[in-house]
Amino acid sequence: MHASRVLLASSFLMVLALSGCGGSPSTSPTPGFKDPRDGQTYDLVKIGTQTWFAENLDFKGTGTDTVGVCSQFLTQNCELYGRLYNWAEAMGVASSYNGNMLNASGRVQGVCPTGSHLPSESEWLVLDSAAHEKAANLKSSLWNGNDSTGFGVLPGSSRQNTGYFNPPGQDAYFWNTAEVSSSNAAYQYFLATNSMISQASYYKTSALSVRCLVN
Repeated sequence: MHASRVLLASSFLMVLALSGCGGSPSTSPTPGFKDPRDGQTYDLVKIGTQTWFAENLDFKGTGTDTVGVCSQFLTQNCELYGRLYNWAEAMGVASSYNGNMLNASGRVQGVCPTGSHLPSESEWLVLDSAAHEKAANLKSSLWNGNDSTGFGVLPGSSRQNTGYFNPPGQDAYFWNTAEVSSSNAAYQYFLATNSMISQASYYKTSALSVRCLVN
C-alpha cells in the first residue's frame, strides 16, 4: 500500500472516529501483488477460496493511453479510493461497447493486471457467501464496518453518466463483468446504512471502482 494512502486512511479514521466508528479487522491483508505496468503494489487478502486485492485499482494507463478518472478530479481521491472506470475501461475493451453488447464469456482480465481479473457476478456472490452476506464484514473499520475479512471497502462513490461526481464518503460501487443491455451493466454496491451487499445495474458510461480478483 502506498505511504500516501496510509496517511490519507489515517486522516479518514480520525474524521470517522468522531462519528463513533472504530474497530479493527481480524484478517490482515498481506502486501505483494505488483502491477508490472506502473510498479504499484497492492495488498492481497484471502477470503474463503478466493484471493482478492484488498484495495481498489488505481491504474491510470501508460503513456498517453489513459483510463479512469479520480473522483472530483482530485489526486488524493485516487490515492485513497482508487480510480473510477466506465464499464468498457473496466472490461479492457473499446469504448463503443459502452453502447453495444459485448457478450463476453469466461474470465475477463479487463483493466486488472496480469495474473488477476475483473470479477464476474458469480464470483462476487461467492465473496458475499464467504462474508456471510453481511456488508459489515467487508467494509473497512474506517467506514461503519468491522472488516473481519480484511477486504476493506471504503466509500469511493461514483461518477454518473452525466459526468456528475457523487462525493466520496457516501457509498461504494464496483463493476462486475455482467451486461444487462447494450447500455447497462451490473455492479455490486455498499451503502453507509445498508447491512447487505446489493446488486443493481446502471449506464456503462458511468464510472465505478474496480476490485481485482487473483486468478
